[in-house]
Amino acid sequence: AWSPTHRQTVADIFNAHLLPGFGRRPIHEVNRADLLELRACLSRKPGHAGKMMSASRINKVMAVLLQMLDEA
Repeated sequence: AWSPTHRQTVADIFNAHLLPGFGRRPIHEVNRADLLELRACLSRKPGHAGKMMSASRINKVMAVLLQMLDEA
């Protein structure tokens, strides 16, 4: 079972990065090119204190997405 903190982190990632990126698109239509495009877009987004999003944060976003794809 997920801790409340982890659950909130996953919800935040979903709402801030995945839902805006994929919207109502069926998950079976998401392909490798889409994943690479998302990663590239995330690398250009500002993170904390106006700096670019860190590699570790991008990896966390991608890990949540990959877990969703694995479960689908």
